Amino acid sequence: DVEPGTYYADAFAWAEEVGIVDGIGDGKCAPEMLINREQMVTILYRFSGAEAVEFDLSGYTDADTISNFAVEAFRWAVAKGHIKGMSATILAPEDHASRAQAATIIARYMDLI
Repeated sequence: DVEPGTYYADAFAWAEEVGIVDGIGDGKCAPEMLINREQMVTILYRFSGAEAVEFDLSGYTDADTISNFAVEAFRWAVAKGHIKGMSATILAPEDHASRAQAATIIARYMDLI
């Protein structure tokens, strides 16, 4: 469902080829769909090539709602300070990431802030 010739087609193909993205299932990538927080940290985690880290997410009341594919990425992102909770106890993994949140997460990852 990534249309050839779209401005993101080559980038998406590269990201899929190197294992940064793998779609949403059933052979679909849904490139126009809004991204949620767990998808975003998973993409960033895979892009970074980082090793898994042990980090206890149990202090977040919604840690059990993190999808299996994103648990390792969330542990890494929270441990490294790339993402913070929506509050001291809420990660909101399935909430959509706003542009402001995305910019902040990327800036933290790049150690700009």
